[in-house]
Amino acid sequence: GYHVYSPNLPWHEDGIQDSESKVAGMSILDYTDYLKDYIISLKLEKSPILIGHSMGGLLAQKLSAVIEASALVLLCPAQPWGINIITPTGVWTTFNVSAKWRFWGKSHRPTLYRAKYGIFNILDRETQIKVYDRLIPESGRAYFEIVFWFLDRQKATRVPTKEIATPILAIAGGKDRLIPPRIVKKIAKHYPKADYRCYPDQTHWLIDEPGSEVIVDDIDSWLKGKLEQDSRVTP
Repeated sequence: GYHVYSPNLPWHEDGIQDSESKVAGMSILDYTDYLKDYIISLKLEKSPILIGHSMGGLLAQKLSAVIEASALVLLCPAQPWGINIITPTGVWTTFNVSAKWRFWGKSHRPTLYRAKYGIFNILDRETQIKVYDRLIPESGRAYFEIVFWFLDRQKATRVPTKEIATPILAIAGGKDRLIPPRIVKKIAKHYPKADYRCYPDQTHWLIDEPGSEVIVDDIDSWLKGKLEQDSRVTP
């Protein structure tokens, strides 16, 4: 019963010439502006539900500060400015990125070995390779803004969390090695109306791995409960 829109970020589609060089300098601020304009262009009659995974979870948080949203669902989200995301397992997963000279000006993606370790750790080998082959290189600048936020003069990942009264569901995977549950829980505590849930057997790729169906059903139930309380939105 939902109308679903799944936009690609700039330079994030297969087959675009020079996409790796063009995506390299994209900022979280660029992505936020792009998605804001995209949502406005839809001319929706009712406030949208924003659902984001990983960096997309951070973008959903950023968008909630500049557009009216009826609810946010954050799946293993990256954190807003002021929360440390650096962990030993996270460093190991993305080490090939930060080890590059001037990584903030280049595009990147994790090696297959590190993706298997930190992102796809409960998928079978065949599925790991299949999903890995679909990964699009990401912006080194965006990576810098998320991980090394304390060095970012623009504070690109800053979100006025205490001012956002939108209902939020923050979801963590108990086996997530990139963004562990304690970080997601800390993110949830920054928002006045956030619920936190952790699925102990899931990883960072909880959007599409064994057990994902349970999470989808739980999200649907949570949304229906929240939307019933708000007469402005009907699923």
